[in-house]
Amino acid sequence: MLVAIKLPKTDDARKRTELTVMLKTKDGHHVSATSDPIEIFQLPRNVEVHPDPKRNVIVLKQGESLAALGEGGEVRQKVETGATAIVFSPSKEILKLFPDDLLDVRGTKEKPDFGEFADWYPARGTILAENLQPMDIKWWAREGDWRAYVAGTSHRLKPGGKARELIRFVPAHSYIAADKVPDQYRVVLSEIPLGKGRLWICDLDIEASAGIDPAARLFADNLYRAAGDSESTRNLQPVPPHEVLLKGMNR
Repeated sequence: MLVAIKLPKTDDARKRTELTVMLKTKDGHHVSATSDPIEIFQLPRNVEVHPDPKRNVIVLKQGESLAALGEGGEVRQKVETGATAIVFSPSKEILKLFPDDLLDVRGTKEKPDFGEFADWYPARGTILAENLQPMDIKWWAREGDWRAYVAGTSHRLKPGGKARELIRFVPAHSYIAADKVPDQYRVVLSEIPLGKGRLWICDLDIEASAGIDPAARLFADNLYRAAGDSESTRNLQPVPPHEVLLKGMNR
């Protein structure tokens, strides 16, 4: 038996409330009831989530060629003059283009390295984190897919490079050798400054989730608004790197 529940609309981005479901017999006799906390999200403004073409934002979807990001390439030139380019789940070719900023880790389209959740703390105080709760970048629903995860690839930033983390990620793992620990310090959204602009490498599966998961859609809206604001990540608040946090835990 299918039950349809009509929820009230909200003018807020999100609203916490409680859902109570009661089971009664045909003659109105009370059988049982459950009450659970839920959140109601604002109805989406558009069917698709995409950047405003007037805001100087370039998007390269997963699987697209990265040749234009190379030295002298069309996208590279636009970024260096002030644009923001978002590259979604790029192939390992990105490592060759930015060897001073990125290190190789597992996770490709052919061999996914699923991330069930990520931490937006490095981006706190920016448009990227507006209206987000701590558990929002976790277990996103996916269109036509029973699995719930936020990313199928991830990247590791090279110590001393120009890249910086915006959304932090630690893959699921059990006991590992000490030399494998650094491989766990990853990101699913990072920024590499290029001239007057910036390159954002985004491994979050927004295209698969934004149309069905309200938290994913909220983040997608934030992502494109932040990309259109050249000042959105200029004053990131300092956050201890993974290595420093790990040392603190071992004291």
